[in-house]
Amino acid sequence: MSRNNIKLMCMAESEISNLNYLLSIPGAVVLAVGPPSCVRQLYFAAQSQNQQDNFYMYVEDEKKLTMGMHLQDVKKVIDKLLIDEPKILICYLSCLDLLIGSDFDNIIEELQQDTKTYVIQFKRGPLEKRKIKPKAKIRSILSDLINQKFFSLEEEKLVVDILEELENE
Repeated sequence: MSRNNIKLMCMAESEISNLNYLLSIPGAVVLAVGPPSCVRQLYFAAQSQNQQDNFYMYVEDEKKLTMGMHLQDVKKVIDKLLIDEPKILICYLSCLDLLIGSDFDNIIEELQQDTKTYVIQFKRGPLEKRKIKPKAKIRSILSDLINQKFFSLEEEKLVVDILEELENE
């Protein structure tokens, strides 16, 4: 069995392409937050497209997650990532955090006030798909960034290409 087939058996192909679209946004850094099984699969998805350079992971510790203390650690990881001042930081959140109600909204709100980096939450999982489909969310993020004149003309052309590809899927 080929390596690609093994990856696809572990993770839906659409989930792989969602991450790859996010990693293709010019100036974007993606921080995946979740349990080891989810985060590991996202790493393999990034690696399969040679996009692991702007992909970071925070693997949630079970004890800290159970006690609700994991958000402090996530904030520290985000602060370290922001030292390099990426244009965009996408926090790719697992369904586990959605189920337990982790309050990423406050963290994101705080960060938006303290940094030039545009910080975005990308929630994933069955509960979130009922609200808005992942590709629709990516289109919305990209459209918002274009409307805010966030990209140079050259970067904007790349983003428009991503939008067109999303429309054709």
